[in-house]
Amino acid sequence: MLTPASASVAEPGHPSTPRERADLALLSSFVRFRRGEQLYREGDRIDALFNIVTGIVKSYTTPPDGNQHIIAFAFPDDLVGLAQGRTHTTSAEALTAVTAYRMPMTAIDARLRSDPELEFYLICQLSHELHQAQRHALLLSRHRAITRIGLFLQMLEAQQPAQRGSSPEIYLPMKRSDIGAYVGISLEAVGRSFRTLANRGAIVVRDRRHIRIINRAALEAAIFDGKRRR
Repeated sequence: MLTPASASVAEPGHPSTPRERADLALLSSFVRFRRGEQLYREGDRIDALFNIVTGIVKSYTTPPDGNQHIIAFAFPDDLVGLAQGRTHTTSAEALTAVTAYRMPMTAIDARLRSDPELEFYLICQLSHELHQAQRHALLLSRHRAITRIGLFLQMLEAQQPAQRGSSPEIYLPMKRSDIGAYVGISLEAVGRSFRTLANRGAIVVRDRRHIRIINRAALEAAIFDGKRRR
């Protein structure tokens, strides 16, 4: 039985079609979350999936030291809560105002018995999340902060084309502290890395929410230099 547990970030090739989204919507209720409101908490019983319509969700764990460890960011069209198990192993919080379809697992389980295409869709979503977890682990394996931030910007740019439309800018809805919690560096190191990339002519920072890559060769050089100088 497929049951939910953690969030992921969207990426090109996201396995979702209008028919699949419509089928899932039939099982759902429309819900809204204010910024900072939790969709579920770590340890809660798993009873629903959330299909994000608008807004951004972060998935995180809170170890005994009390510091959040952000596992993933979820964007529109992502399913939040997928995995195996009976209780959530992470918490999910609305990073911005969020609207979503809430799909009870009882309804999904009943539908799965007669709809193999829906089962395949959910399996694709699980595969998508595994891929994101692997990318996150690779990012965390890099020792230098500038490499982690450069890879994070590349990942975010690749995952936001539908949301950006024709804009060349990368939208950062998360706080700098959230970025640090995701890539595993301090808030100060996040700021230094952005300044270094800007000083090298790789990016332009319009404000805290908008960044544009203006020299991809310079960005790649900064990432490669950070790898080489581990």
